[in-house]
Amino acid sequence: MRERRAWQFFAVLPKADATLAVVWWIALVLRGYGDPDSIKTKGATSTDVLSQMRDGRLVDLTPKRADPPRHHAAAPPPPPPPPVIVQVAPRSPDSLTVQVYRGSAMTQNKFVKRSDSLTASKP
Repeated sequence: MRERRAWQFFAVLPKADATLAVVWWIALVLRGYGDPDSIKTKGATSTDVLSQMRDGRLVDLTPKRADPPRHHAAAPPPPPPPPVIVQVAPRSPDSLTVQVYRGSAMTQNKFVKRSDSLTASKP
């Protein structure tokens, strides 16, 4: 009987993961091994459901009158919201310096934004 695959699984499970093994055995003990009191039912037919609906009690769906509102002492006004701090993005520089390396020599090229150049906005 211990050569069956189920028993081999139970033997290896604690070695693989002890917590999972404990949870597995607790679940197995709580649900029991098989349910000897199985009951077979025929289910409900549409005739059964409709007859219970006809014999059931009616529910009053008319809206109820609301009670008049009660006057309570005025609550203090809520505190004002904290001020919103808006951070302005820094302006892009008007010039850009690029370092160019050729072998062991380094040169710096400075590109200046012309004041007459306009950026076209894309639609």
